[in-house]
Amino acid sequence: MVDDLHWWSIVLAGSLATHSLIPHQKLDPDMWADASTSWGIGLILGDCWAAWQLKEGWKSSGRDIGWAESVAFKLSILWAVHAGFCDATLTVRGDNMGMI
Repeated sequence: MVDDLHWWSIVLAGSLATHSLIPHQKLDPDMWADASTSWGIGLILGDCWAAWQLKEGWKSSGRDIGWAESVAFKLSILWAVHAGFCDATLTVRGDNMGMI
Protein backbone atom coordinates (compact mmCIF):
# COMPACT_ATOMS: atom_id res chain seq x y z
CA MET A 1 0.00 0.00 0.00
CA VAL A 2 2.86 2.36 0.75
CA ASP A 3 4.23 1.80 -2.77
CA ASP A 4 0.80 2.56 -4.24
CA LEU A 5 0.50 5.76 -2.23
CA HIS A 6 3.96 6.83 -3.37
CA TRP A 7 3.02 6.13 -7.01
CA TRP A 8 -0.22 8.14 -6.68
CA SER A 9 1.60 11.09 -5.10
CA ILE A 10 3.97 11.17 -8.10
CA VAL A 11 1.12 10.88 -10.62
CA LEU A 12 -1.00 13.56 -8.97
CA ALA A 13 1.94 15.94 -8.63
CA GLY A 14 2.81 15.71 -12.32
CA SER A 15 1.13 16.84 -15.49
CA LEU A 16 -0.14 13.31 -16.21
CA ALA A 17 -3.19 13.81 -13.98
CA THR A 18 -5.32 15.56 -16.59
CA HIS A 19 -8.66 14.73 -18.14
CA SER A 20 -10.30 16.41 -21.07
CA LEU A 21 -13.81 17.76 -20.57
CA ILE A 22 -14.61 17.31 -24.27
CA PRO A 23 -17.34 14.66 -24.66
CA HIS A 24 -16.00 11.37 -25.98
CA GLN A 25 -17.55 9.25 -28.68
CA LYS A 26 -19.35 6.15 -27.41
CA LEU A 27 -18.27 3.23 -29.59
CA ASP A 28 -19.19 -0.44 -29.62
CA PRO A 29 -16.45 -2.21 -31.62
CA ASP A 30 -17.94 -5.66 -30.83
CA MET A 31 -15.14 -6.47 -28.37
CA TRP A 32 -15.23 -9.43 -25.99
CA ALA A 33 -12.79 -10.53 -23.28
CA ASP A 34 -12.93 -13.80 -21.36
CA ALA A 35 -10.78 -16.19 -19.36
CA SER A 36 -11.10 -19.85 -18.47
CA THR A 37 -9.27 -21.63 -15.65
CA SER A 38 -9.06 -24.77 -17.79
CA TRP A 39 -7.51 -23.15 -20.85
CA GLY A 40 -6.63 -19.47 -20.95
CA ILE A 41 -7.56 -16.04 -22.23
CA GLY A 42 -9.53 -15.17 -25.34
CA LEU A 43 -10.34 -11.88 -27.05
CA ILE A 44 -12.56 -10.94 -29.96
CA LEU A 45 -12.56 -7.60 -31.77
CA GLY A 46 -15.03 -7.61 -34.65
CA ASP A 47 -13.95 -10.38 -37.02
CA CYS A 48 -10.52 -10.85 -35.37
CA TRP A 49 -9.66 -12.99 -32.38
CA ALA A 50 -6.66 -13.87 -30.22
CA ALA A 51 -6.08 -16.49 -27.53
CA TRP A 52 -3.35 -17.28 -25.04
CA GLN A 53 -3.08 -20.49 -23.07
CA LEU A 54 -2.26 -20.02 -19.39
CA LYS A 55 0.94 -21.72 -18.28
CA GLU A 56 0.75 -24.64 -15.90
CA GLY A 57 1.01 -23.38 -12.32
CA TRP A 58 -0.42 -19.95 -13.13
CA LYS A 59 -2.94 -20.33 -10.32
CA SER A 60 -0.61 -19.51 -7.42
CA SER A 61 0.56 -16.47 -5.45
CA GLY A 62 -3.01 -15.25 -5.08
CA ARG A 63 -3.88 -15.59 -8.78
CA ASP A 64 -7.36 -16.90 -9.54
CA ILE A 65 -10.05 -16.55 -12.22
CA GLY A 66 -10.50 -12.89 -11.27
CA TRP A 67 -6.83 -12.27 -12.02
CA ALA A 68 -7.10 -14.04 -15.39
CA GLU A 69 -10.27 -12.08 -16.28
CA SER A 70 -8.49 -8.84 -15.37
CA VAL A 71 -5.57 -9.76 -17.63
CA ALA A 72 -8.05 -10.49 -20.44
CA PHE A 73 -9.67 -7.08 -19.94
CA LYS A 74 -6.32 -5.28 -19.88
CA LEU A 75 -5.23 -7.06 -23.07
CA SER A 76 -8.48 -6.00 -24.74
CA ILE A 77 -7.78 -2.36 -23.91
CA LEU A 78 -4.21 -2.63 -25.21
CA TRP A 79 -5.53 -4.22 -28.41
CA ALA A 80 -8.10 -1.43 -28.84
CA VAL A 81 -5.40 1.23 -28.45
CA HIS A 82 -3.17 -0.62 -30.94
CA ALA A 83 -6.14 -0.80 -33.36
CA GLY A 84 -6.32 3.00 -33.27
CA PHE A 85 -9.16 3.69 -30.86
CA CYS A 86 -8.58 6.86 -28.83
CA ASP A 87 -10.58 9.62 -27.18
CA ALA A 88 -13.61 7.34 -26.97
CA THR A 89 -15.68 5.38 -24.51
CA LEU A 90 -15.60 1.75 -25.67
CA THR A 91 -17.93 -1.08 -24.80
CA VAL A 92 -15.96 -4.21 -23.88
CA ARG A 93 -18.03 -7.25 -22.97
CA GLY A 94 -17.11 -9.89 -20.43
CA ASP A 95 -18.82 -12.35 -18.11
CA ASN A 96 -17.13 -11.58 -14.80
CA MET A 97 -19.00 -8.75 -13.03
CA GLY A 98 -16.50 -8.72 -10.18
CA MET A 99 -13.72 -7.78 -12.58
CA ILE A 100 -15.83 -5.36 -14.62
